[in-house]
Amino acid sequence: MKMARQRVERLLTQMDAVWGREGWVVGAEIALAGLGATQAAWVPGPGRHTIWQTVSHLAFWKEVCAGALTGAPRRPGPIVNSETFGLPGDPADEAAWQGALARLRAAHGALRAAVARLTDADRGRRRQGRAVAPRGSRQGTGHEAIGTGGVVGWEGEGSPGRPESSASWAFR
Repeated sequence: MKMARQRVERLLTQMDAVWGREGWVVGAEIALAGLGATQAAWVPGPGRHTIWQTVSHLAFWKEVCAGALTGAPRRPGPIVNSETFGLPGDPADEAAWQGALARLRAAHGALRAAVARLTDADRGRRRQGRAVAPRGSRQGTGHEAIGTGGVVGWEGEGSPGRPESSASWAFR
């Protein structure tokens, strides 16, 4: 019984590490701090995603995972991963960018809360044909770290630059 709770605590630690801390990876919250709509909507090259799209993608999958853990109704039809990124974003629409960030924060909070509520009884149980504690949930933290790594590494030739007020050393 105690073993499952330890796994939940380990997952929560991993989630916290890729969200709001600097360590082996820069947490998403830190990586996104100080970015405006102009930087978030910059397209780094043909076929590449903007930071805004990466934020939308991460929020989408956090919402899906939180829904799976809480028993929320599934969205109809198959999920096409390429559609989870959405549009590149409007560099002039700061309010929409702030809305995208708020969605990501809310999705992260909902997923973290859903994971924290897992109990030994949830192990191996299924809801709506899905495992209550998906085996892939550990990979979610890696998924976020990869997405954040893309945010950290996006500065390059032609980028609109990062504001000097950035909280993260990784952008300088």
